[in-house]
Amino acid sequence: MKRMLTLAILCIALVLTGCGTDSVKEDTKDTAGNKKNKVTATSTLDSFVNADIPMYKNVVFTEETDPNELLGRPNSYIAKIDFNDKSAIDRIAAKNIEDLGLEESDKGDQVQQLISDRTGGTIEEFKTEKDLQNRLEYLQDLPVKSNVDNEYRYSSGKVLLRIDSALTPSEAESYEKAFLNQ
Repeated sequence: MKRMLTLAILCIALVLTGCGTDSVKEDTKDTAGNKKNKVTATSTLDSFVNADIPMYKNVVFTEETDPNELLGRPNSYIAKIDFNDKSAIDRIAAKNIEDLGLEESDKGDQVQQLISDRTGGTIEEFKTEKDLQNRLEYLQDLPVKSNVDNEYRYSSGKVLLRIDSALTPSEAESYEKAFLNQ
């Protein structure tokens, strides 16, 4: 009788353990599947800071300051942040000074010009993934000689990361890694 009772308790324990394992697996799948949904424009910028990517002057746009006048409009992005890559700006400014025969004291002016031109990239967050795909199609359809023709583009969930072609492939890769690993 004791053996039957012990065997019954053991069987119940095994069944309950098996049930617990399945729910843990389901929770893990949900977490991994929802990771894309947690990516935002702000979390993307934070991922760059956490990856120690050197940047100058980041600009968080509002409906009033968005140069494209698309922020918050139907089927467009709901958040937009521009950032400037310090390594690329310093490299390009040094080359400009050398190529143009400028004084080292002109470096500040060169850096300011590159910042005002946005030498880095932009982060655009959309309400839906369909809106993001429409934006990608629009960008791909722009004339070949436009400024965005050769930019690096990465997306995750509802966020589009656009990196200027002025950055080297290895500079762009550091942003890609931080973006995709957040």
